Amino acid sequence: MILKGSFNPAQARSTAEVSGTLSSMGIPHTANALIEGGLLTVEVAIARPPHHQPTALLVEGPGAFSCNVPHQPLGTTLLRWRMLLTCNWRVSRLSKPY
Repeated sequence: MILKGSFNPAQARSTAEVSGTLSSMGIPHTANALIEGGLLTVEVAIARPPHHQPTALLVEGPGAFSCNVPHQPLGTTLLRWRMLLTCNWRVSRLSKPY
């Protein structure tokens, strides 16, 4: 989720790398996509054929998890996952907690 004023260069590089890999594989997608009428932002939205769920590929860094061991997802991270599932998106995560 991108919040105003919360740009993270490391996450932007990771998202660009994932997007480049998907492009080289010929997988249609949109990087840094606004979805559900601008309600949510996902790092990569992968297009699906009709009658299939779209896939949200989330590239999550340490800021999405608690700093204490075990590194549990923060409340905002859990909310984002649940909102995507409620909006009928399939969620795949690339997470680097620490």
